[in-house]
Amino acid sequence: MGSVNANPNYLVTMGLGNADGVVFDSTKQGGIVSIYYLGTLLGSLLGGMVSDRFGRKIAVVTGCFWVFLGASLMASAMNVTWMLLARVLAGIGTGQLTSVVPIWSAETSGHLGRGAYISYELTFEPVATVIGYWMAYGLTKNHANEAFEWRFLVAFQLIPVLFLVVLVNFLPESPRFLIKKRDKDTALEVLARIRTKDVNYNDPMVVAEMESIIYQEQIECTTTGKMTYFHMITGYGRDKLHITRRVWLCFGLMIMQLWSGIFAVSVYGPIVFSQAGFSAQKVLLINGVNNIIYMCSTVVCGLTVDRIGRRKLMIIGAVAMGVCWLLAGGFSELARITPTKTSTYGATSVAFIIIYNAVFGASWLTPPYIYSAEVYPLEVRGKGMALGVLAWSVGNGMCGLVTPIMFSAWSGRTLFFFGAINFAWVPVIWCFYPETAKRTLEEMDYIFSSKSLFVSRAEKKLSQGDVLPTDLRAKHDPDELERASKP
Repeated sequence: MGSVNANPNYLVTMGLGNADGVVFDSTKQGGIVSIYYLGTLLGSLLGGMVSDRFGRKIAVVTGCFWVFLGASLMASAMNVTWMLLARVLAGIGTGQLTSVVPIWSAETSGHLGRGAYISYELTFEPVATVIGYWMAYGLTKNHANEAFEWRFLVAFQLIPVLFLVVLVNFLPESPRFLIKKRDKDTALEVLARIRTKDVNYNDPMVVAEMESIIYQEQIECTTTGKMTYFHMITGYGRDKLHITRRVWLCFGLMIMQLWSGIFAVSVYGPIVFSQAGFSAQKVLLINGVNNIIYMCSTVVCGLTVDRIGRRKLMIIGAVAMGVCWLLAGGFSELARITPTKTSTYGATSVAFIIIYNAVFGASWLTPPYIYSAEVYPLEVRGKGMALGVLAWSVGNGMCGLVTPIMFSAWSGRTLFFFGAINFAWVPVIWCFYPETAKRTLEEMDYIFSSKSLFVSRAEKKLSQGDVLPTDLRAKHDPDELERASKP
């Protein structure tokens, strides 16, 4: 939409500006962009209900339907009302897909490689961003056919959606959802196929995982019952497994992720780059290179998120991002007060923003999604992930509202705020977020069984065995489980 918003034909068609690219109604233009997040908010809630009731595959297929409908309407839009409706519908599909796919990945992955699987899946988000950016760059460079340019850009998403809706039918349903629906035979077959090379139904790891899922699902059913979004958010009447705490921890991670400064880089990066003295053409190239570096950095997260854990990765990332923002802000201020060296200091400030972007991709892009996909009981896992995407939508709305005001009031000093707030996340993660790496989904109830909010007490309680009833997996050989669960 960044390239679409700069297209003169689009501005004229929507009544937002003239053929010279001058925008008359920036509020309406921003509203068209922002209303997408209303759709993602609604879609996340819908996706949680659909996936918990009808399955992960059905939720993905219906999500594709919403995106297909919204994208078709966007590509053919002739006025603002038409475009607003299209954006909401496409947002519903995106919100639904975003809330379903990570939990599907989590439920089919072995516990030693779960973070990597989800992380690599999310790596393709910046891959798609890079493709979209350079496609827009190539299309808009010559402005041969302005109407075709913007309509093609919003219609292109129809191609991957069509691939997805066809190929998803060849993927297995989540074995945990199948057990939830009492289809144990199919669940066993799926586990045997995705855990063993020879489809061995009697493999110790398959038997152990199957029994563990069944056992834990029975506990959760008797403990949680049917929980609505209201019960999950408030804990009213039925929160023996501390699900409300998990909701707010995941909600907090999504807000922290967006307020680390990534929204500002995504939306206002070109503005910051231009303030550093670069020409408009160079700004476009720098932003494109920045996107490529960001894309490559996300691979690092997949390699480390299971090895060093979610907590350490986010803490290290927060410290590194805070340092980058403080240095970027410092050089930005030097550029402002030293006109003779504006280009030198400005370029250095931009370099640290690019480094920040790479650190974010390597440390904070995926852990909030991984955490939201793995900490909930099976009974409400779909709804739990949906609330995480809802938090992401709310966070985007907050950043979209406040960030331009901050840049307007503080200018380059806004970067100092982002530096300080990243350091503030460190004690929060250290104190309140238990480690989930290398633990099965069925162990999450044990991890969150402590009444204390503090990680240290919860870990102590877990190590002492003062948790829920005896873990059925203990009957099986731990070395065998370790071997079979490696990705």
